[in-house]
Amino acid sequence: MKSVKVFNEKNAAVIVTSEELTIAAGKANILPTHIANAAAATCCYELLPNIRATLLGKSRRQRIAAARAILAMKDLESISSIQLALDQESDQIVKNVFTATILRLHGVQSAQWYFNSEEGDPNVKSMLIAIYDGYMQPEIDDIHFLVDALFIYVKKSQLWIMLLEKSIWAMRIDNIITFLVSPESVRILREESTTQVRIRLHEGLESLQKFKLEKETLKGVTELKNLLS
Repeated sequence: MKSVKVFNEKNAAVIVTSEELTIAAGKANILPTHIANAAAATCCYELLPNIRATLLGKSRRQRIAAARAILAMKDLESISSIQLALDQESDQIVKNVFTATILRLHGVQSAQWYFNSEEGDPNVKSMLIAIYDGYMQPEIDDIHFLVDALFIYVKKSQLWIMLLEKSIWAMRIDNIITFLVSPESVRILREESTTQVRIRLHEGLESLQKFKLEKETLKGVTELKNLLS
């Protein structure tokens, strides 16, 4: 890896080089947001001690980037660090990210159980979809979970989804489509063992055509349908 494009604290795209990651790994410092995101994108395990420290970083973006880096690396040993940070966290959005991250680190079944439970916090349920991003490599169970979640969002078959703001509802649909259209997700979906979930996904994608979604989301829907045809 010579360089990777990620987002920084101001949500601007920047290039991070392998040399910058090596330098960061040699220091016992809390990481800036763009370095934490680069660590996630490249699964730079050497930076895990820094990433755990960054869970207590000053900014919301820093702390969320650290949680997502741990999730991208699927580092179960960091669960206790996230829990400690969660116990000290005052920002509700970050708390939701931490909680959702811990659930997914415990396994897809844990995340899916919480998502479908009547007692679960709707904000955490929503975040369980939002934490799926381009840094995390999918497993077959992730695909099953997201296809099931897509149908729940489309049919609004849970009360908390019916109460969502339209913009948040559309954002979560976009999160699901963006993750499923990634090359690794498509590879899994095209396997013979996922034939039934692929057929079901086609039905869900067809259902999305009747909704007013962002152009990029609809583009992703069309692309995913073509890739799976």
